[in-house]
This record gives sequence, structure tokens and C-alpha cells, in this order.
Amino acid sequence: MSLIDKHYNHYLEKVELKEDQMMPVQKTETKRAFVAGMAEMFVQMLEGLGTGVTLEDYKNEIADFWKNEVEKFK
Repeated sequence: MSLIDKHYNHYLEKVELKEDQMMPVQKTETKRAFVAGMAEMFVQMLEGLGTGVTLEDYKNEIADFWKNEVEKFK
């Protein structure tokens, strides 16, 4: 299993999605969106951290995003 597939599968677990229950277009677009997000984060980690943004900033923003997502369903 590739590194990307490993993280993609972890993502699917986190958002409670199962590929075998997705329509083909949903599978394709979900994976494309995930890999595009990973690619952008990779670029930011290589190039963007010199702009004063830290990994801690990303960590906090990601944590806040998921906290807000969970709150929507309470």
C-alpha cells in the first residue's frame, strides 16, 4: 500500500466513509480532493513555512476545523 493510500484510508475512517458504498464518481472525486489537499500541504511545508506560518499554526487550525465539524452534529 502506498503512503498516500495509507493516509487516504485513515481519512476515510475519520470521516466515516467506505469506498464500497460510494458511487464511482464520488470515489474518484473524493480521492482527487484528498490527494490535491495533501499536495498543497506538501508544497506549503516545503515553501510556505518561511513566511512565518508554523506547523503548529496548521495543527491548531486543523484541530479547530474538526472540532467545529463534530459540533455540527451534536
